[in-house]
Amino acid sequence: MGTWKRSLSIALLALVAVFGVQTTATADESQPPVLYEGESLSEWVPAPQALSIPRAFQSGEPVLLAEAEGSSPATEVGGDESPGLEISVTNDWVSKYMFRGYDILDDSGAWQPSVDFGLWDTGLHLNWWASYASHDRGKDLDYHLDRHDLDEHDYAVYWEGNIAEKVDVELGYIYYDFIHLDSRSDFMEWYGVFTLSSLPLSPYFGAYYGHEKHDDTLGEGWNTTLGVSQSVPLGGLTLCGSDPLSLDLAADVWYNGGQYYADTGWSHATFGGSVTVPLPGKLELTPGVWYQVSMEDDINTEDEWWATLSLAYSW
Repeated sequence: MGTWKRSLSIALLALVAVFGVQTTATADESQPPVLYEGESLSEWVPAPQALSIPRAFQSGEPVLLAEAEGSSPATEVGGDESPGLEISVTNDWVSKYMFRGYDILDDSGAWQPSVDFGLWDTGLHLNWWASYASHDRGKDLDYHLDRHDLDEHDYAVYWEGNIAEKVDVELGYIYYDFIHLDSRSDFMEWYGVFTLSSLPLSPYFGAYYGHEKHDDTLGEGWNTTLGVSQSVPLGGLTLCGSDPLSLDLAADVWYNGGQYYADTGWSHATFGGSVTVPLPGKLELTPGVWYQVSMEDDINTEDEWWATLSLAYSW
């Protein structure tokens, strides 16, 4: 669109301003749109005037199901002792379900629980993630589906480790299952995220290739992202006698290679922040606020604000 260069400049200027404070998080990006053979993207998404906004970051997030980038595999505990099976259970609420720039549920919040299994010291993980619209679930979304139809279960396997002393890597596969629809709506994605964790702001590059379960080419294509993040403990600020709070900021910009029928080009930039609050009993509470600068009308005609709230338990 004609104004994407201006929007990209605004997003990058905001990025510089935000990271003068030295902080990290994750944003946006969760899951892909459901497309049927013969439908255009304009038939799938709500009418442009209805759009008003992460995994990934997902995300939102920017990496997996709006989880943290640049994480490393399980490390040794207690000297030479190898870690056991690692399990984390998370229950997220998001005020808007954002994925690759799209407002999937048209201004509806969503509950998004997940369970992650770290397989000892191998770096391999198994992950289950779900999304359910949190209100007005029967609302017609103007593309032959309602919010209830877009209830989603995703299954992922991924590996995290490093390929060089200063390059953290996450490689994975995600199967997107829209549980109330037939299998033609299911989607698969391969991805890789590479993080220079030793550099200031931990810059990273992510590449995502998605395709439908069947042999159709509808919606098939690439998305790539560049981002930065920083995390800083908030001094002596604590709650309930726990560890110090952590302030996290992150920002990324996305390039759509024609996936989901969108025009090729810079699609959107996301930036925001969250505060991780350690609680007793291995619990963590993380509220966050995110903002999206939209650059491509095929994906979103509006800039978007949304909030997230996450409660996680690990053992």
